[in-house]
Amino acid sequence: MPGMSREELLLKNTAIVKEAAKNIKRLCPESIIIVVTNPLDAMTFLAHKESGLPKARVMGMAGVLDTGRFIAILSEATGADYNEIETFVIGSHGDTMVPVLSQTKIKGKPLSDTLDKDKIAAIVSRTKNRGAEIVSMLKAGSAYYAPSASVFKMVRAILNDTKETLCVSCLLNGEYGLRDLFIGVPVKLGKAGILEIIELKLTDAEKRDFNLSAEAIKGTIEKA
Repeated sequence: MPGMSREELLLKNTAIVKEAAKNIKRLCPESIIIVVTNPLDAMTFLAHKESGLPKARVMGMAGVLDTGRFIAILSEATGADYNEIETFVIGSHGDTMVPVLSQTKIKGKPLSDTLDKDKIAAIVSRTKNRGAEIVSMLKAGSAYYAPSASVFKMVRAILNDTKETLCVSCLLNGEYGLRDLFIGVPVKLGKAGILEIIELKLTDAEKRDFNLSAEAIKGTIEKA
């Protein structure tokens, strides 16, 4: 919303998500909720709290979007097709997101075999700022094509019970050493919603960055 500060937008979206979640609880208690509203992880937390739905049926979209954007930039840099790139982007939907470089492969080979450290660092930075880059190109409005495609990918996995592994914002209760927090991690999606949370083997640096991302989400929730 033009002219709104970050804090004003947070309060506005908090009110909208709370009302929507309460109505879902009252009118559609068997629903699966996919949250797209920003700040994504905090709004997903609120949707779960206000709807009272099981944690398997409340999730946020961002990880699919951020991973897709990372893959697009890697494809541009390496010439590899999208389906030749394996990777995950975890953590918050924001500048503390964590592209998991240790799990990234290009045509089956580690990313470090294809690109040097400086190039990788530049790609990670661009991924974190991709949303702002797209908005600057649009001049008005916000990015919408890739987010809608990401939601469709999640909906398709649920409706078709594909059990596909996708990164979504979900509630952790001990996984990755975190509790009572919605944050982006890989999960298997099917007709019941989140079927399984997948714990990646992270490097010490990735664990540190992931925990910093978790702290940033906690700070946003406290303001909501």
